[in-house]
Amino acid sequence: MKRGALGLIVGVGSLVAALSAPASVPRPERIETAVAKTNTKAGRGRALQIEFVMQVGDRSSVAEGVLVTDPAGMARLELRGANGLLERHLLHGGERSAARNGETLTDFRYFLPPLFVLQAATGRGLHELLLGLNISPDAVGLAECGEGDCLVMGDLTHAVGYREPPVPLGLELYHELVAFRLLEEAALEEMRRARWSLAPHFEIGSERFDVDLRAWELPGPVEHPTATVGAEAGSGIISDSADPLLSQEELPPEVEAETLLGEFASPELALGSDALPGAEFPEEVPEQPLSPRLWVDRASFEIRGMDASGGTSIRLGPAADFQGLRVPAWIRIEEPGKREVLFDVVKAFAVEPAAEAFSRGWLFAPPADFPQP
Repeated sequence: MKRGALGLIVGVGSLVAALSAPASVPRPERIETAVAKTNTKAGRGRALQIEFVMQVGDRSSVAEGVLVTDPAGMARLELRGANGLLERHLLHGGERSAARNGETLTDFRYFLPPLFVLQAATGRGLHELLLGLNISPDAVGLAECGEGDCLVMGDLTHAVGYREPPVPLGLELYHELVAFRLLEEAALEEMRRARWSLAPHFEIGSERFDVDLRAWELPGPVEHPTATVGAEAGSGIISDSADPLLSQEELPPEVEAETLLGEFASPELALGSDALPGAEFPEEVPEQPLSPRLWVDRASFEIRGMDASGGTSIRLGPAADFQGLRVPAWIRIEEPGKREVLFDVVKAFAVEPAAEAFSRGWLFAPPADFPQP
């Protein structure tokens, strides 16, 4: 067999296996590594400042915002609106806090998404960030997102199997194919030569028993109440009961329902009852809230969005280029029962925040001008 033919066989076999295999995804650590490489290639490995215009529902330009995000898992957000409104949000160590005009907020919106997952430079670093966000990296689902597909990390309800890397094929496969072909040809030749004279056999202990295929015939129907074995019945089927079988028509009316439904069943079930007597079932099963998840584009390994606890979803727009730095063109936040929030990104650049930039004291500090690059 020539190498070209062997390559064709291997290629066709791989294609058939891929088409016939069930849905599968790469192993989580491979996804994490690929996402980290995409983050690094986009230039997001340093602390970033992202400036945007905020829209709430159909109200545009509600406020101007500045979001500073650090790869270590820290982020802060400052919003400036009409009438001197100043609102700040802080995310540090997995805890969220907010203040408005210097006063602590106890009930505040989810305005600060954890964009630092877009900055992880290593697979291990991304893994740790996901754990801090209560996302289970080892469970990966597959779902549609836009015109493509997304790998959904943390999808506990629709997780699919992992796809192992392909096994390298080389000269060993060639020898296996040759040996298999020779064995197949020898078996076919033996069958052509022996034809119906083949004599299969079986062994019990040291005794060998030959069976002539030409003497085999399909067994006829078994007639009750005969209970015989092998030669007496001509069927090879053992019956351990001498009572004749009764058809449904022969059943007495008083035992028909009990026999068909079981000893403890109720005749009401035969009339189409939906529940067992005395059992109560809710009309609707309440939908369980989705677990925190991370959406990753299956083709580019760009992060497309996140789902947080409580049903909040964050969706990220296509990457926009800001002088070599690629960040989402927009950020959309949806909270159950509240108006949608959209951040329209207008500027992004790398920064070097001070040590106290992510401290709780920043929430109550006097307003300062937005830092520029």
